[in-house]
Amino acid sequence: MWLGRSGNLRDVIGNGLACNVLGQVEMQEIIRVGGCRMEVFFDIDGTLLDYESAERDGALQFLHLRADILKMGAEEFLKIWTNLADLYYQRYLNKELSFKEQQRVRIQKLYNLVGRKLSNEEADLEFTHYLTYYRNSWKPFQDVKPCLLQLWEMGLFLGVISNGDYQHQIEKLDSIGVVGDRIETDVVGSTLAGMKGVWLNRNGERDQDQNEIQIGSLSQLPKLLQEF
Repeated sequence: MWLGRSGNLRDVIGNGLACNVLGQVEMQEIIRVGGCRMEVFFDIDGTLLDYESAERDGALQFLHLRADILKMGAEEFLKIWTNLADLYYQRYLNKELSFKEQQRVRIQKLYNLVGRKLSNEEADLEFTHYLTYYRNSWKPFQDVKPCLLQLWEMGLFLGVISNGDYQHQIEKLDSIGVVGDRIETDVVGSTLAGMKGVWLNRNGERDQDQNEIQIGSLSQLPKLLQEF
């Protein structure tokens, strides 16, 4: 089973964590029934980690740090920050930029909007300030650890799949306390054969696919798995 926010899983590589997935992996869960036990794979951002809250908190703290330069209201800044993040992260997924480059360009474009030009070194330093705030805001959703514990006690194999930078995603899992706890590491093959997708619809969004299995919280997952 693959559990995530939505999107397509095209290719999976990595050691316990799939990096550089072609296509977007946002929030689904995959259940693969095979061998002696069921396997459940989780996306990270928006599924295990409250990514949106961490990004918002980190961005606002960065704005406060550079308020004398950026001179924007919070909502205006957050809108610009999110648009830049979406644009250049997609270019990273498209392999047009490296992970480091997409971070750098985001900051340079932000400063361009207020008439400032940053060198690569200056942009890297500025992004480091944001990254510190962002990392300090990482936290799991409240339903994560109880769910993982229950699935682990059910004897299921638990793993993760993500399209993010490998080291960055490992740091997230380490920070929120799930690596070495209830989620094992494993190499996941590139085929989705035999897997079932589940949409973790935390925000109650309208169902675009009436045939898609969905849950509103990870607390519902153990019961759902018992039905497979």
